Formats: sequence, structure tokens, C-alpha cells
Amino acid sequence: MTSYRDAVVAFIRRWYFSLPLATSVLALVVCILHVLAMVLPLDPPLFELVCLSPQKWLLHSESFTDGLINSYRLFTYSFFHSGILPLLMNLVGFIPLGSLFERQVGTVQFVHLSVVMAAVNGVCYTLLMVPFMLIVPKWSEACFSGLSSLVMIYISLEANRKSGVFQTRRWFGVPVPGAIYPWFLLIATQIIFPQSAFFGNLSGILVGIIYSLGYLNPLHFPFWVITWIESLWIMSPLCSLESYVQLPGKIVLPTFYDDLDDLDELAAEPAAQPSWLQRARTGFGLWPNQPRYQSLG
Repeated sequence: MTSYRDAVVAFIRRWYFSLPLATSVLALVVCILHVLAMVLPLDPPLFELVCLSPQKWLLHSESFTDGLINSYRLFTYSFFHSGILPLLMNLVGFIPLGSLFERQVGTVQFVHLSVVMAAVNGVCYTLLMVPFMLIVPKWSEACFSGLSSLVMIYISLEANRKSGVFQTRRWFGVPVPGAIYPWFLLIATQIIFPQSAFFGNLSGILVGIIYSLGYLNPLHFPFWVITWIESLWIMSPLCSLESYVQLPGKIVLPTFYDDLDDLDELAAEPAAQPSWLQRARTGFGLWPNQPRYQSLG
């Protein structure tokens, strides 16, 4: 029995330390925060102080300054969960998808973009919720939290990549674009878990589409900023770790412009840019992906 337990522990250790640095640390931090939220005797509970509630953030803010102070929720809601089941389900999706994204953009850029996209997702969620809260007052009690927003963003990003995990497949002879998959997942999640945050997951898909279309590119850390961060003395121990993903000379970001084999060709000749309608239809799986690129160089 002891040898079996040791083997399981050794397997888990090997698996955990094989993950990219930021993904493994964020997963651990989320678990620790969940334990703290359960044991700390706060009134109101810690979860209610950090979850994203449009009512508590905007509608109950007495002034603009008060609203700004409550904006901290945009950066905290993703790291707390309402229960152990949502935590486990989100980790199942976050770890593989986060690892994939971190290996594509590097550890520093991954942390930065995850925080930025979580905040953008919070704004998007609020904009979606406020009109419905005015129609259905009961919905104002909703308080969104968890890694599910980042999971849906990562899925949406990957689904809108031509060479991503989600490829076009034929269902009953009909080709189904990979960009359709997040929408199927949104519906399936709501059917299987009726208590899941529909608007939170929906906003995650929309933010992933917005990112895939390149509209969040101005929020990226420039090449020189990441280089400067990695050169700091405090980063030296982290950069020396095997799990740390270094910044390549140029990063091809996971947008819907994606075909590495033709990168040099495409860089040499300008290509016609798709119209805004074509770009929008691409995000909803209604238009074929265009093999073009965007990089940080």
C-alpha cells in the first residue's frame, strides 16, 4: 500500500512540475485562496468581497470614486470559487489550455494577458448583465467568480486558430468549423450544470473572439518590456527554472491569422485585409480563417 501511494505521489509531482511555471503557480494559488475563503471567519465572507457583481460594483456605488474603488473585483473574481466542484471543473480546463497558451506566448506575456483578458471579460460580463438585471431584478443577486472565464477565453482563442486543437470536422457529412465548438460547449455546460454562469461563459467566448480578431493587441507587452522584465535580478531564479517559458525572438500570437509554414511568404507580400464583417463572421465560425499573422516584434 505504501509503495502504491508513493508511486501516485511521485506521478503527481512529475506531472505538476512538468507544467509551465505560471500555469502551475496559478492553479496552486487558486486552490490556496479557496481554502482561505472557507476558513477565514470574515463577515461578509471573503467570497462576497471579491466576486464580480454588477450590482455591488456599479449600481450600489455612491460616487464615481466609489465605483473605481470597487473595480478591484475585475482582478479578483477569477481566482475565487463558490465551491469545490466549480474549482475542480475549472482546473480540469484551465491546466491544459493554460499550459498550451503559456507555451505559445511565454510566461511573462501569459500572466499579463490572462490578467488583462480577465478584466476585459469582467467588463463584458457587466455590460451583458446590467440590461437583464433591470428586467429581472432577481438576477441582480448573481455574483460571478472562477477560472471559467479564462477557460472559455482560451477555448475561444484556440477554436479560432486555423491549426489549433479544434479542427474543422464533418458531422453527418457537414463540415463544422472549429470556431463553432465554444458555442456548443456553452450550451452543453448550461444543460449539464444549470447553475453555471451563462453570461460569464458567454462573455469569455466573446472576449476570445475579440482577441482573435486582433483588437486587444495594443494591450500586449511589447518585446522590449518583456525583455526588460526578464532581465530584472528578481526574475533570474524564475528564468533559470526549466518550467519557465522564455520569450522567443518574435512571438506569433494565437490569433485567427495562423499558418506558420507560410510566415516568410506572407511577410514578403502584402495581403488584402478582410472586411469587418468577414472578421466578425470568422469569430462566430461562419467564415474560413485567413492565414495571416500578427507578432510582437
